[in-house]
Amino acid sequence: MESIIQLIGNLIGDFNEWLKSIIAFDDNFYNIYNTYIVPLPELLKILGAALIAVFSFTGLIVFLKKMIKVIFVIAVVLIIVLALS
Repeated sequence: MESIIQLIGNLIGDFNEWLKSIIAFDDNFYNIYNTYIVPLPELLKILGAALIAVFSFTGLIVFLKKMIKVIFVIAVVLIIVLALS
């Protein structure tokens, strides 16, 4: 059992290293950050962060409203099915 766990761990580790070598996400992210974000003035960075926070919060509210509607519809359908059976 331990050898199977070790094999799976090695496969996941090898796959992770392969993805790191192919995609290089960290390097690409830092290059984009250093190229476009670092030269901006601090006030613009603060306003951008606040705008992202507002969009995230609004998106969360919209998502929660839709989930409440879905749960309500599922509850109504479940009540109808239970009432008819």
